[in-house]
Formats: sequence, structure tokens, C-alpha cells
Amino acid sequence: MSDATENENQKEPLALPPGVDRLSDLGTLLTLQEVAERLQVSVKTVRRMVTAGKFLGSHQVPMQSGKGLQWVVPYSEVVKAENTPKPQATIASSKATEELSELRTQVQQLQARLDVQEALATERAQQLEQLHTSFRALMPAQADRKKRRWRKT
Repeated sequence: MSDATENENQKEPLALPPGVDRLSDLGTLLTLQEVAERLQVSVKTVRRMVTAGKFLGSHQVPMQSGKGLQWVVPYSEVVKAENTPKPQATIASSKATEELSELRTQVQQLQARLDVQEALATERAQQLEQLHTSFRALMPAQADRKKRRWRKT
């Protein structure tokens, strides 16, 4: 036989998508709970993704208990979702988280400054009260010495 014929007979194995370990996994159906665990999101999020058509081939099958239907998602679609880059919203949320922590730090610093100012205000109010009391003690003695012009005597 020629080399060309041998090469035709020796076909390369089918290339699996990234994240797929075995060819048999490609036909596997996963429940919403399993998909949520793999994607590290909530079941509600997966349900929204399914109803929005993000997973091709998703469909409802009877539950094992025989009561009602449950959504199942093809394993290959879950692998595609795992391998897609995260949207910019995630990056923006990490920036928002950083800004939030900076704002919390600023709030703590401002609260400390406010506490100091409140303590100073309380101290000054006490000083004013002492001065006012001293002033009232001095005033009656001066009032007797003054001639009251508006009263008839």
C-alpha cells in the first residue's frame, strides 16, 4: 500500500472541545442545579439563561418522581458557557467593589473626625455654661448700682 492510502485509513481522533474529557460526555444532559454548580451561579440565573435561549438544545423532561417537568441542558452547551469570557459587567462590578471598600474607609475616617468634633463641641458647651453661670453671679451686684431711668420711684 502507498503512504497516501495508509494516511487515509489512519484518521486523526476527533478533537474534543476544551473542557470536555470524554466523547461520551457530549450527549450528557445536566439539570439546572448541576449547571448552576458548574458555572458557580444560582439556579435562578441558570433558569433565566435557559429561558433566554443561551443554551441550545435545552428542553424539559419528566422528573424522576413522575410529577412535573424539569429543564435539562446539554453538557456541551455548559462547556461552551464555561469557556466564554466573562462579560465586562463582572469587571465593572469588581471596580465597584473596590470603590465601595474605599468609600467605607472614608466613612470610617469621617466618623472618627465627627466624634472628635462632637467631643470638642460638648466641652465648649460646658465652658459656655460655666461662663454664663459666672456672668449671672456678677450681674445682680451691678444691677443694684445702676439707676433705672424707665421706672418711676
